[in-house]
Amino acid sequence: MTEGQIQKQAIELLKLSGYLVFRLNAGRQSNKVRPCPPGTPDLLAVKNGRVLWLEIKKPGEKLRDTQQVMIADLIHHGQEVAVVSGILDLQEMI
Repeated sequence: MTEGQIQKQAIELLKLSGYLVFRLNAGRQSNKVRPCPPGTPDLLAVKNGRVLWLEIKKPGEKLRDTQQVMIADLIHHGQEVAVVSGILDLQEMI
């Protein structure tokens, strides 16, 4: 399964579970404008005051250095962050 397929399933599950979901484009750049800093997790989900930052990875795929730094920074600031390698990972969280 590709990262894109996992991400699509994650978005669908989150929405069905009542979350407001934002897909963040940290890796995409157009006209030299980057919407989010490098390493920003792929998804931001919000429900009833709970904020989840989700990095989507294929099973066995490792985080890049920029992702590790960003995740550590978010956690340092009290945020809930998870690396999701499949829909079962996400189901356990929500």
